[in-house]
Amino acid sequence: MANAISDVIHKKSSVNAAAKKNNVPEPTLRSEEQTSELKWYVIDIDRRAFRLTKAQLGNTCYSYAEG
Repeated sequence: MANAISDVIHKKSSVNAAAKKNNVPEPTLRSEEQTSELKWYVIDIDRRAFRLTKAQLGNTCYSYAEG
């Protein structure tokens, strides 16, 4: 776990890559704040009538995960 966190903090790898490399569940490397930020971004977009397609939502989440 410490190696995965270090890799992410020092920008040696993305959260997903660090999780896979160190056999750590990816969500454990994200803060509650980061997860909440993504959730509220999607809700805000929906409220503004810019509904995301499934593909756009997937791309948004993927981009966020690569962080």
